[in-house]
Parts: sequence; structure tokens; C-alpha cells
Amino acid sequence: MELRDKIDEQDFMTKKGIGVGSSFADVKREYGTNYRKKNTEIYGEMIEFQDSKTNQKIRFGIDYENNRVTVIVIYDYDTYKFPY
Repeated sequence: MELRDKIDEQDFMTKKGIGVGSSFADVKREYGTNYRKKNTEIYGEMIEFQDSKTNQKIRFGIDYENNRVTVIVIYDYDTYKFPY
């Protein structure tokens, strides 16, 4: 599942309050600094967090020039076997 565009009057966010347009500092504050950097074909540069109990992954596309989240992708390898 992906969230790419911010829609007026709809504030889709993760349970930790991160959405498209959130700052990179907000992501690190809420999710920590234990992440992997990934370069993906579809989304470009991303950072990835993985839940060790459920194996679910969440990735945030970051525009480093503006320090903002550009896309959020939630991925479960137990359900889907294809890469980003």
C-alpha cells in the first residue's frame, strides 16, 4: 500500500502521526534511527523500518533537499513476494 499525494482535508498518517509532508526529523523522532537506506526503482531514495515481531516493513521516501516525506509504503513480505 502506498500513500503519495496529500489530499486537502484528508490527513492520512501512520499510527505515529507521520504523513506525506512530515519532516525527516519527525520520522526519526517517532520511528528512531535504526533504519536502512534503500534506493528503489519506483520511489528513489527511501528509508526502511522493519517490525521484528511481524516482519512488516514501512518505507518513507524522503526529499533530502527539503527534508520532507514524499511517499509512504507499507509492505509485508509474508504476504507479497515482489520487491519495490
